[in-house]
Parts: sequence; structure tokens; C-alpha cells
Amino acid sequence: MKRLDQVVGPYFSADAGGVPNRLMGGPVGQAPATPPLNLPGIEEAFGMLSSINFLPIGTFTPWAEQVGDASFVALSTPPATNVVLYDLSAVANILESLGYGEPGYVAFLTYEPLTLGFAESAFTGTHYRYWGAEAVFSQSDQAGIPKVYFLYWGSLRDPGDPSGGSGSIIDAAQSVGGQLVFGMQLGREQSGTRWPGVPFDAAFATQFPLLSPAAPPSALPPPAPPPAPPPPPPEEVAPAPPPDVARGDFGMAFALGGAVAVVTYLVMSSRGRRR
Repeated sequence: MKRLDQVVGPYFSADAGGVPNRLMGGPVGQAPATPPLNLPGIEEAFGMLSSINFLPIGTFTPWAEQVGDASFVALSTPPATNVVLYDLSAVANILESLGYGEPGYVAFLTYEPLTLGFAESAFTGTHYRYWGAEAVFSQSDQAGIPKVYFLYWGSLRDPGDPSGGSGSIIDAAQSVGGQLVFGMQLGREQSGTRWPGVPFDAAFATQFPLLSPAAPPSALPPPAPPPAPPPPPPEEVAPAPPPDVARGDFGMAFALGGAVAVVTYLVMSSRGRRR
């Protein structure tokens, strides 16, 4: 396939050193992790897809930039544009048959976050290099807490890039459990103005509790009460003390001894008479 910038316009942007720009100073409202998708020529390509009734996967809105393996920086305000995504594996043959080349940017659309190192390594050996990562939500999701999706973007390599190769980018997407997509940006007024009423961190924690930072003490449930102590051992009965003469116990002992002697005498006498 031919490079798209040679066919329908400079679909990807690069600085003088050939490294893709992140457009940190780009258009107002531009999400920092969204590539500059709307470059000359791309509208023509997507107009062609619409003309043959090829429907997109959906319209997604950037919500946060992934800056670490489980670290995100949320956008404080809605971006000026949403991203309309298409399944590239389903449309690649159509684009090629019409003379279009490889898109300047593609992404792995995943349902769970990837570590950045793993995402970057997945692009190795393909025509694309890792470019950036972001969390997004679908404009069609009407839930109070919308589901979080993830886009791991790759940009088309320059010819001769030693890390490139002929490996399948579709296979690379499948290897990380994702779907290979590409897309274009549309203004919010055209494509959807929904913005969640909950912070990104809260939505992420709800969906991925094991990956979220520990909750503050005030948000933790109270600790369980300590177990009840075991019951005390049964109380031992102390033996009766010996008679205490000083307390007058001697008389009682004497009386008891006499009673025993009388009983013994009567028994013995009874035996003697039987003989």
C-alpha cells in the first residue's frame, strides 16, 4: 500500500526531525493525546466511505491522557472535537482498491488499559511506531458513568526506520486484545456534546478498582470489630480446708468422728449375733 500522504494529502504531521508532533499547542480544545487527524485529504477519504454507506464503530470523546502504566491526566474541559472511528481491518481493502494508502495514524481500541511499554512494543516490526495513549468514552453511552475505552495511537514510520518491518498491524492489534481503528475529528456541535457528570478518576475507579489508587481513609469502610475473647476455663472447686481448732471446727470434727464410731459398733455387733 502507498503512503496516504502521497495520495490524498499529508495525513500525518512531523517536525524537522521526522518525529510526529503531539500538537500540545494545537487548536483550542485539542486533546494532547489525540493525533492531528484532520489534515489535508482526510475529509475526502471519509466522504468516500460515507458514500458507500460504510458506518463507523462510533464517535468517541477524549477524556484523559495516559501518562503511565495506570496513571492518567484528565481533561478539565471538553475538547473541541470528537473522534469518529472506523474498523480499519474491515475497510483496508476498500481503501486500497480506490488507491488510498495506509492511514498516517491508526490506533488499538481496547477495553482495558495497557502498560505503555507493552503498547509501544506491539508496534515494533510494523509500519507504525507508538505515538500516544488516551482514555475515551462513547457519545452514544447514556449511562451516568460512561464506560471507559482506550486508544493506543501509532503513526506511520518514515521510510528506512530500523524498528519498522512488514509485520501486520492488524495482528499487532489482536495481540493486545484490541481492534485496529483509524478515524477523523469532527466538531462537538456536529458529532455530540455529551460530557460526563462524574470525574474521570471516579469512572476509572468504578470500572477498574484493582488499578485505582487506594481510597482515602474517609472513603474506606470501618474496620471489622475484633473477635470476641474465648470463654474462661471452668472454675475448679478447691478442697475443703482441715478443721481449724481455733475457729471451733474441732468440736464438729469430734462429733462426726463419734458418729462414725457408733455406726461401726452397731454393724459389728449385728454380725456377732448372726454367728
